[in-house]
Amino acid sequence: MELEQAIVGFCRALHAAGRSGGTEYRYSNLLRQWGRWIEQHDSSWSRATADQVEDFIEGYAQDHSKSSTSLMGTCLRSFYRWAERRQHVASSPAARLAPAQRDRPLPRALPGWRVRQLLDRLDAPPAELDDDQADEWKRNRLIIRCYLFTGLRLAELAKLDKHDVDPVDGTLRVRGKGGKERIVPIHPKIRDDLAGALAGAGPLFESRRGGPLSAAGISDMFRKFVCGQLEVCCTAHQLRHSFATELRRQGADLREIQQLLGHAKLDTTAIYTQVYPDDLTGAVQRLRW
Repeated sequence: MELEQAIVGFCRALHAAGRSGGTEYRYSNLLRQWGRWIEQHDSSWSRATADQVEDFIEGYAQDHSKSSTSLMGTCLRSFYRWAERRQHVASSPAARLAPAQRDRPLPRALPGWRVRQLLDRLDAPPAELDDDQADEWKRNRLIIRCYLFTGLRLAELAKLDKHDVDPVDGTLRVRGKGGKERIVPIHPKIRDDLAGALAGAGPLFESRRGGPLSAAGISDMFRKFVCGQLEVCCTAHQLRHSFATELRRQGADLREIQQLLGHAKLDTTAIYTQVYPDDLTGAVQRLRW
């Protein structure tokens, strides 16, 4: 279904619920803005992921007030709830934009202890796994570690092909937003694991059926495996924040982080780096006159 058709149906539902004509007009305009953005990012409203919604909201917040950004979030949540009920989408990609978070920052980095807990649990698979389950655990472990050590977007990691990995030079070729390519260094802690996954050709990460693991499939893995089985509830987007924040804590320049994340604007990179109270204490203690 085209977005304009969906907007018409959504506005009819608003009207039936007693919403004003002004609300229908505002929501229609907001949804068209979202539609233009998602098309520019090689997707459509019905195939959008939660990470894409969050990326859009983060960018929208840079150019609009908190109240306008809150209204956009409300509009997307309401629209996708309607679309889910009508079975136009399998699930709402705007579900994570909870009303209680409207005036708060979007999900940020995991604290260091939580990342270490996640890594420790990934390194301790249950002994009773059969061969297929062990292979899936190994795949999931590599996906999560790739997020932590590369900071890729969800869609970028899903697009990775085995030919994009150069274990000799230690680099990844990443296809980002708008088809732009960049080179990301491979951290030594994932180099051997990546090299071991390069047998044959095709997608770097495969689904159970043998085809490429989609962005939606990775999101589902986080929900079932990371949040459910490992009991460390987080998203791929939060691990991207964690990557950027830890680089900043370790002294990386903001422009270096910008290049690694593939951001067009430095202001966007600043959103991804989080400052903790201990960081401020350490900064003051380093002062020497």
